Amino acid sequence: MALLAEFKGHAGLRLGNWLAVAGMAGSFLIGFMQSAQLRMPLDRRFLGLIAVIIGFAAIWPFVLQGPSDAKAGFAYVALVSMLCYIVAGIWFDYYLLWLGLAVSALILVGLFCFRDFFWWWIAIFGGGSLAGTGFYVRYGWREIS
Repeated sequence: MALLAEFKGHAGLRLGNWLAVAGMAGSFLIGFMQSAQLRMPLDRRFLGLIAVIIGFAAIWPFVLQGPSDAKAGFAYVALVSMLCYIVAGIWFDYYLLWLGLAVSALILVGLFCFRDFFWWWIAIFGGGSLAGTGFYVRYGWREIS
């Protein structure tokens, strides 16, 4: 998504929103289809908490009259997503907590220190961290029976 914004500007950001929706739908579908392989059942209270976080976070751009620019807006949405990772880490498994904290710090460093290269920074350090951790969990963890 960040590279779409880098190469396509605002049109890339709009396309990225659709990619995010498709990614969430795909993630839920995969989670539902592989629910028998999950280490623990999904807690409805957790889903409720995530819904409240997202709902609450959706209010603030209207109250504060929006982010100052596209980079700040992208960082805001990414930080809300990382808050969901942090909560999941507290709730389920600590690796998600540390991943959420680390990527949140990287987002802020990119936004405030490397603003000219923000989209590349997010693509490499934000997306790369999440993708790398996903591969690690998928292929590095072995279920202990």
